Amino acid sequence: MPRTWSSVILAFMIAISCSSPNSFAGQAERGPWRGDAGQNFRDSAITFGGEISAGGRNVAGWTVELLPPQGGMALSTDVRGDGSFEFGWISSGDYKLRLTDGRGSVVHEEFVSANGNGSWVSIRLPQGAPAQRGQSASVSVRELSRKVPRKAHTEFNRGIDDLRKSKFTAALAHFQAALAVDPEFADAHVNAGVAYFKLDQYAQSLEHFQKAVDLTPENRLANDNLCILLLKLRRYSDAGLAADRILKRGEGSPIAHFAAAVDLIVHGGSRSRALDHLRFAADTIPKARLLLAQTLSDSGRRDDAVRELETFLRSPDADSRRPELETWLAELKQ
Repeated sequence: MPRTWSSVILAFMIAISCSSPNSFAGQAERGPWRGDAGQNFRDSAITFGGEISAGGRNVAGWTVELLPPQGGMALSTDVRGDGSFEFGWISSGDYKLRLTDGRGSVVHEEFVSANGNGSWVSIRLPQGAPAQRGQSASVSVRELSRKVPRKAHTEFNRGIDDLRKSKFTAALAHFQAALAVDPEFADAHVNAGVAYFKLDQYAQSLEHFQKAVDLTPENRLANDNLCILLLKLRRYSDAGLAADRILKRGEGSPIAHFAAAVDLIVHGGSRSRALDHLRFAADTIPKARLLLAQTLSDSGRRDDAVRELETFLRSPDADSRRPELETWLAELKQ
């Protein structure tokens, strides 16, 4: 296979991964970084979902993670505005469920069983339940003690509503109003970054994502969004550094693993480490499987590359370049 495939596939990967990242905090829609139907082709796949009541608190943008008790990749999805959440396809079995709020603080953990299609869990949190310390998030005294003013919260919620309606300019105005009241409102910075991103104003988006990370370094959504934007801007070294900060805290962020892999590949780093990162990300980010196939091919492991590419071709993410990718597959099989 011609060596030019490396640059072609990498450019394709970055372009389709960063063109419309919808997995930002506060948005109701499911983003390309979350698992859904068509991304996972394991046997015995089932759907799993639930609802969360948090004593009147707004849970939109909170995150639900499912962690296999025996270890391995954590699956995650966002909580919708009505408190519901859903995993499109997961393997049946027992999981540790972890719920984190918009600042990345763990607010609830329990063990759940997902043993049949349409499994459902109902979580009821008491009014004002404190955040817990967990392996994937730490809570500072400052975060626990600060209170967001009511006016800032009102403007923030209005901004979230406009984000869901794709009214990005209106949403941005509300987030700016919230930040005028409370300049250290990290969630408002994250979502202002989302609105700026959607308006193609990347410098301003970067400023707000970075501010959110500075205010709440353990905020996974802020960190993930920062990685996405740095990849979009082709600042691969900076994306790799941001990913390393996330991964050193022991968090299983597929986006961070993906960003770390891209940085290693672009700058000629360890191919084996890049493969490890891509394997971790591949089930959650289908496009990472494409880069995994390319890296395996470049390592001379054509049979393994064929298997990964065939899996990717079963994903809707391949549709925009399917003829080209099928040509590549045919070349790999020669």
